[in-house]
This record gives sequence, C-alpha cells and structure tokens, in this order.
Amino acid sequence: MIEVRWVTVGSGKVALFHRPKLKDIAKLADLGCQRVVTIQGDHETPGQIERAVREAGLAWTWIRAGNAKYPEAEADQLMRRGLQELTACLEAGESVLIHCSAGIHRTGMLAFALLRSVGLPEAEALEKVAAMRPKTREGMHEEHLAWGNRLAAEVESGQLPGGLSQSIKRSTRE
Repeated sequence: MIEVRWVTVGSGKVALFHRPKLKDIAKLADLGCQRVVTIQGDHETPGQIERAVREAGLAWTWIRAGNAKYPEAEADQLMRRGLQELTACLEAGESVLIHCSAGIHRTGMLAFALLRSVGLPEAEALEKVAAMRPKTREGMHEEHLAWGNRLAAEVESGQLPGGLSQSIKRSTRE
C-alpha cells in the first residue's frame, strides 16, 4: 500500500516518496496526485516511470540528475529548471509527488530547496520535509541543505533562481 503525506506549498501540494513500483503508479491518482517528478539519471530507467505515469493519466516531469551530490555546473542548471517547473505546477494548484530512487537525497534536496526558495526558514523547511517523509529528512546531509540554502540566499538578494515567482513565495508564508 502506498502512503503519501501531502504538505501545502503555495496553491498546490507536495509529497515525497521513493521510486514507486510500476504496478502502484496507477493508484497515485486516487491519493490526489496529479504530477510525478522523477529525479533520476538515464541509467535508472526513468522511461519506465514515464510510461506508467502517462498510462495512469498523470503528468510527468523528469529532472535528469543521476547522483545525490551537491549540484554543480550542468546538474545545478538541470535542478534549477526542474525547480522552476515544479514551482509553476504548484502555482497552478497541482499536487506533485517527488521521487528519486530511494526517495532520500535527491528528493530531499529538491524539496528542501523548494521550501527554502519560497521563503521558509531552514528549521521550518526541514520540519515540512520530515512531515512529508521522515526517512527523507533523516537521510539528508549538509551538502543537500547547502544547495537549498544557497538558493534561498539568492531569493533574499533578489535573484530569483530559475524564475521562482513572488506569488508562491507569498502564499506559502501566509
């Protein structure tokens, strides 16, 4: 049985998970999911997830990131673009499930960066990650937090990363 815990972010909702079993993807819609965000490299066969997600009538976003290291250069740009798309989906009111393979490092890093980028203090962002999936929070390392904190600093300085909008920032803080 799939159990997800939704947390409101802006006008939408976010949940965290590990790579779902292909047979379970059809059940995600019944849990309120509208979009699946897959953070995996080519070698992790994300196309299998894409097919199952689309067959289930859900939207799919792929962030091509094959490891859980601090994103630099191309990986940084890919994660930022993914964050930008995720933000747009949440502004549109979607419920989005984020996963990588284990649902810990890449998943936690992206969720934490999202929450920090929309203005949540570090402690509150970590609490929300833990509320969505305690195992994700427990497995996050300083390098995962550092990337989200860097994006938050860019937001604070007026350089909105990847086009993060003010509307989602406001609605998450209210």
